Amino acid sequence: ASDLEALEQIQRRAAEIAGDFPGRNVASFVYCLGKMSVRPVPLTMEYMLIRTTEVPEDFNAQAVSNFVYGLAILKISPGREVMSVLFPQAAATVDTYLPQNISTLFWALSKLPVLEVEESQLDALWQAMSRKVLSSVRAFSPQNIENLLSAMDQLSLRVDKQILEALQHEAMEKHRECKPQDLANIVHALNSLGVTWVDGFWATLRSHVLHTCDRFIPRDVSTLLRALAMAGERLDSEVIDALLAKTEDIARVLEPRDVSTILWAVATMARKDLLTARLFETLQRRALAIAGEFTSRDVAMFLWSVATLDIRMDPSLLVALQHRAIAIADDLNHQGVSTTMWSLASIGGKLEESTWARIAERAVAIAADMNTQDVSEILWALATVKNPPPNKVLAAAMFRRAGEQANECNPQTISNVVWAMGTFGDKGHLDLLKVLQQRALSILDEYVPRDIGMLVWGPATL
Repeated sequence: ASDLEALEQIQRRAAEIAGDFPGRNVASFVYCLGKMSVRPVPLTMEYMLIRTTEVPEDFNAQAVSNFVYGLAILKISPGREVMSVLFPQAAATVDTYLPQNISTLFWALSKLPVLEVEESQLDALWQAMSRKVLSSVRAFSPQNIENLLSAMDQLSLRVDKQILEALQHEAMEKHRECKPQDLANIVHALNSLGVTWVDGFWATLRSHVLHTCDRFIPRDVSTLLRALAMAGERLDSEVIDALLAKTEDIARVLEPRDVSTILWAVATMARKDLLTARLFETLQRRALAIAGEFTSRDVAMFLWSVATLDIRMDPSLLVALQHRAIAIADDLNHQGVSTTMWSLASIGGKLEESTWARIAERAVAIAADMNTQDVSEILWALATVKNPPPNKVLAAAMFRRAGEQANECNPQTISNVVWAMGTFGDKGHLDLLKVLQQRALSILDEYVPRDIGMLVWGPATL
């Protein structure tokens, strides 16, 4: 408490003399607040941001990267005026930037709550920095590579193939220095960027994982499995087996995110054969023990995985996750709602009426956020589950949302909506039926037999 009081006094004094701060001191001040996770007192940060616009020429490479890093940690957006003076300064001094400065700067930019900068300015800064990346790539550490690749992905930077190849080669060269988390994040970012994998990358990864996975902690296992699942065309059963064996060893310390992510990875790989009865039982026991700590994401991912793998779930765990869904219902976004409802309907078993009602209530509240896939999955779930009976308020909201997005509907969405209409025996949406039929005719060449069957079954039953 005394330390916090002292820091508040220091901040107030800093605000009083902000106009005398050199730029590098501004950067150090903001960086230190970020490192200590100290919330700025009123006006202090405002004065520091104003001072930044007055002395941008004082900001060297270290100052720019530290300043933006501090803002990112504090979750403070500096505003367009500050960015408009810092970006040209960074571009003008690009030759002085070290790999740590470059990776920290772009990582921090990707983490700002709002990046208020013209797209052309961001592109110009990146083009200037990318030349520096190529000339100094041998000096990049694994964490520098990870942070820069993640920022490229999150900022949607226009990335040159040569840079991606150079960073892959450097990651391969330094794989012995890679922490498992670095490795997983590098694979995930490269996959998200849609790279062409360089020769030897996956062989190096395989060797590294097989020789080091005995030292992996839970988050290492779950993050790497997730990355490998998303890069599915390169899956290696021996690597996956080693990671899943490690999962059994560390099951007692798995956190909710780890449990849901590991099961999700197996489901995404479509490799039910890798999930032994013993491993699934281990994951279920751990999930039941920590169900009260599951986030909305964890609940949706775990249930989706069970439904996708088509495996029988422990009834006690199913009840526990339904109760947890009630508690965190307000945290569910549109995808979380639709995934949870679809998964529960697919799994079957006893559905708690209170759970179904609470999730339906949340779905109605955020109906305007629902995309066509959400609408399709929710209506399919409502039509599939017979007990509890369909929630008419939610069904009506989804039919309205389907009408608002009719021109974006694909064959599966149209078929599910029309099939649900027929299953409900609902003749109150015939105008929607006509609109969807017109949309179906315009994309008829995309239909497969299942979609056609559901498309014609719905109207036939009305």
